[in-house]
Amino acid sequence: MNCENAIELMNAAIDGTINANEQAKLERHLETCESCTIEFEDLKYLVQVMGDTDLKALPLGFEEELHEKLVTAASEIQQETGG
Repeated sequence: MNCENAIELMNAAIDGTINANEQAKLERHLETCESCTIEFEDLKYLVQVMGDTDLKALPLGFEEELHEKLVTAASEIQQETGG
């Protein structure tokens, strides 16, 4: 298994969608790859920290304002590129 495959399995493991065979493959890779082990530990920590973070409500009208700005920016880019 290469590191790219391991990263995909790490995401599946974090999401809880990994099967036993894939889990065993990931564990074998992590036993021999220090960089992936660090990556996996960092990923698990990030998920934990984000899970512990309270979500804040967006200000009233934020979504609409953001959408308008994105539409305007996309239109400007299209005009600049002639698309």
